Amino acid sequence: MQFEHAYGRMIQFQADHGGWFVHQPKDALYGVYQHIVATRAKNCLELGTAFGATSCVMAAAVEETGGGLVTTVDRIERDPVGVVELAQAVGLGSYIRAVTHDAGYNWYLLDRLRECTTGRTCEPCYDFCFLDGAHFWEPDALAALLVVRLLRPGGWLLLDDLHWHPKDHPDWQTAFAQLSPAELDTRAVSEVFDLVLKPHPALELFVLSNDGHMGWCRKAGGPPLTRLPGRVLATAVRGASSMTLDGGAATADAAQNHNVSLQAQGHAVVIRATGTDPWLHLALPAVSRPIAYVTFRLRLLSSDIAIMQLFWLAGEAGYFSEDRSLRCLLRHSHEPQELTFCIAGSEPVEPLRGLRLDPADGACELLLESVTFGAW
Repeated sequence: MQFEHAYGRMIQFQADHGGWFVHQPKDALYGVYQHIVATRAKNCLELGTAFGATSCVMAAAVEETGGGLVTTVDRIERDPVGVVELAQAVGLGSYIRAVTHDAGYNWYLLDRLRECTTGRTCEPCYDFCFLDGAHFWEPDALAALLVVRLLRPGGWLLLDDLHWHPKDHPDWQTAFAQLSPAELDTRAVSEVFDLVLKPHPALELFVLSNDGHMGWCRKAGGPPLTRLPGRVLATAVRGASSMTLDGGAATADAAQNHNVSLQAQGHAVVIRATGTDPWLHLALPAVSRPIAYVTFRLRLLSSDIAIMQLFWLAGEAGYFSEDRSLRCLLRHSHEPQELTFCIAGSEPVEPLRGLRLDPADGACELLLESVTFGAW
């Protein structure tokens, strides 16, 4: 079923019943739909059902590519309207299996592991999993680890709400009165993505989309990658060929700066943004293949967070513009972090003619250790 058809039916159902059943932004839902169609995922899992809008979008994609099954698991069965009623209204009920487990989705995953494991070998069974459930360290850290075991090679795990914080809830003091201070002050989904999934030896590719709210990761061993999911914000890739330009060279080759000062520090460079709208140009290396991604290894030295933005010139474009740029959230850290901007996305790679880095929206200080240019 085409996305617009399924989405339109859900919105109509929502209007007819006077509820709020479609929580996800339309572009986020479309990204999930596109991904399942592109990868032809047949056996999909959703952890955290809510009212089932994402379940229906996943089912529409499965139906569009010839059939399959979407299993969605939650500990709450919505009444009188939930995923079953919404799926029937959209016309996709036969592609959705709704599971209610009083103990939560980790206990459902335990059952699946038992079914799929013989001796010490687990035979994976899912092509795609969308984790949008508790949003707390427990149970989502365990869920992420269990799902990786159940994903087939080349399968994808998607986490939603990486930015979510308990105190974002308008009534957090009452709604989360039982939580400890540590739980209240932790963006748990982001920690799961950064600390549980990124170091996992079975995973090979990590992607942020939808302004950093969604985090994708791919299990190693699948077919060659032909596209990336969603509207890509940033990626981290293992094993890709690349050329590294160290920070000292980046300092020397920076041609035009605005409200930025640069100071060499060994092979690194300190970038100080001293006013509004700071930016600097980076020289491009001579490479045989078009550049598909750029990785910065850096530390944010001042302020708690900053929004870094990368602009590029390619094709016929005559000036830097927002539609050829990507943003990424930086956090203050004593350890360097690697941020990879996938400038190719799912489109054909075009030769770059210019690269501009906006280190932040305002004053800040960064230590840039290296810039890596790579091709798929």
